[in-house]
Amino acid sequence: MTLCPVCHIEEATIDSILGVLPCKTCKDRQSKVQSPGGVVEFTSDAIKEGRKAYWGDIHGAHRKGVPSKEFRDRYGAAAMKRQGFTDAEIKNAKNVWIGDDTYYGDKNG
Repeated sequence: MTLCPVCHIEEATIDSILGVLPCKTCKDRQSKVQSPGGVVEFTSDAIKEGRKAYWGDIHGAHRKGVPSKEFRDRYGAAAMKRQGFTDAEIKNAKNVWIGDDTYYGDKNG
């Protein structure tokens, strides 16, 4: 009999692919544990403030191929040309970094 790797009391579940798994009691107990519900970020306030202060330096000239207006405004069209963008692409650049999936939603924090 192989003991449960969690409680070391009851018999473990044996899977042909995964090997030794926790017993039914431990699986049931673990399934009741809820996740925090979102991304938990463990970082200091200094890092968060640095992200806000250096917001423009963190993001690149494009996002998924779409030229960044933020980058163009910060570094100029010549810098975007060095990145390989055409004049038309530079002229039609969009705000691609301000949104839900940046660190803090917008560059102003």
